[in-house]
Amino acid sequence: MADVTIARDRWCKVKQCLQRELSEDVFNNCFAKLELESDLNGLIQLSVPTRFLKNWLKSRYHDLLLAVCRKEFANVNQIEFLIRTAVQANLSPHVDSAAGGVDRLNSDTVVSEETTGQLRGGRTYTNSRSSFISNVGLIGSPLDTRYSFSSFVEGSSNSMALAASKCVAARQSQQSMGSNLLFVHAPVGLGKTHLLQSITAETAASGRKAIYFTAEHFMFSFISALSNRTALSFKKQLRSIDMLLVDDLQFLHGQRVKQEFCHILNCLIDGAGQIVVAADRTVADLASLGERVRSRLSGGVMVEITLPNLDLRRRTVQGITKSRLEMLPAHRRSLSMLSEDVIDFIAHNISSNGRDLDGAVIRMIAHTQLSNAPITLPIAEAILRDLMRNTHESKWIKIEDIQQIVCDEYNVSKSELISGRRTKVVVKARQVAMYLSKKLTSRSLPEIGKNFGNRDHTTVLYSVRKIDELINTDHNVASEVNAIRRHLVSC
Repeated sequence: MADVTIARDRWCKVKQCLQRELSEDVFNNCFAKLELESDLNGLIQLSVPTRFLKNWLKSRYHDLLLAVCRKEFANVNQIEFLIRTAVQANLSPHVDSAAGGVDRLNSDTVVSEETTGQLRGGRTYTNSRSSFISNVGLIGSPLDTRYSFSSFVEGSSNSMALAASKCVAARQSQQSMGSNLLFVHAPVGLGKTHLLQSITAETAASGRKAIYFTAEHFMFSFISALSNRTALSFKKQLRSIDMLLVDDLQFLHGQRVKQEFCHILNCLIDGAGQIVVAADRTVADLASLGERVRSRLSGGVMVEITLPNLDLRRRTVQGITKSRLEMLPAHRRSLSMLSEDVIDFIAHNISSNGRDLDGAVIRMIAHTQLSNAPITLPIAEAILRDLMRNTHESKWIKIEDIQQIVCDEYNVSKSELISGRRTKVVVKARQVAMYLSKKLTSRSLPEIGKNFGNRDHTTVLYSVRKIDELINTDHNVASEVNAIRRHLVSC
């Protein structure tokens, strides 16, 4: 038991390191469900709930995981990825998944992982996430059953996006909006995924063919179809559906993938199919997609979700608190109730996005459960100190903004910054710009590297760690970086 506890502690440190190094979206989509199964004779066995995620991690993040695991586990020389239904878990015996059984289902269904586990004859487990399986044989990204139009908190900042989404789900987009393409853009955590998954669930319930993809899942599905020589079937299936929904479009990469996505857009739009796309920036800012895709997207209806105002934040906190309390045993709910003063405090001080509000409520409830004491305002302030700091610093900052200000600070040109030049001042400026890009944007390491002359993600990671180290040891570097940070946040 002691060995198991030690291994779990080490694995927690590995995941904490990954969470620091990767963007929030990448970590939540790819690594949150990754679990340690065994550590024996230099072999680390990791399990994931789906075959898609296994292949994705193996192809994209094997080297990064191996490097991070080597820091915590002795003599690690190999990592093996497993699907949880196929293993007898050594360290996480109560976790299971639906992988492997979904391809036998042929009707449009939102299938919970618990139901799929029973079909497969697996162990008992519960999970709020589910996979959407279209009746054309395609497996979409997981859906969260908590996401529905009824659970979406409406306010002035998101009312247009909600109205447009309901219009799409009711098959009225062409008549009401004059277009069968809806583009929703907003910074992270403001409800884009909630709306897209709500549309998917409601459309599936009406018997229409719809499928929801994250951009990374779409990419991987297409690449897998190419490698399996089933690309023609994949394209045919996608072009026969009624509705395609793609989330986090900013993560769509690869020339062939973008070309095929453009062909599918054209086919569905011209054939009166429905397209719903979400991204964390406007179409004009999606430079990596290429002119043809951006031109096609620009012809649709664009709606923006802006930062929530105080009233919406307050109602959101109330809704989150209610749903979180319903998960607790009845006799523990009264203890964890938040006072109106605490709810107001959260709403006033956490203004960035809904995920931070959710995180704040979770912290409060956890504190009451562990301490058996109600939350007072001083306690709330102490619990949320780091979230409040991040909120006050947050703004929509682009990598291009960071590069320009860093170039001005160190008197180097943009072309030098992204070039292969290795002079001391250029290297320092480049590393500082990469560091700030990781700290002040939601971009992944590969995305940042692409903006710095197509550098590898390991180069970006080295730069981030190097500047972190210098900030702690060199007062001059710390002052320079903090000055640039303040400039970026205030301008």
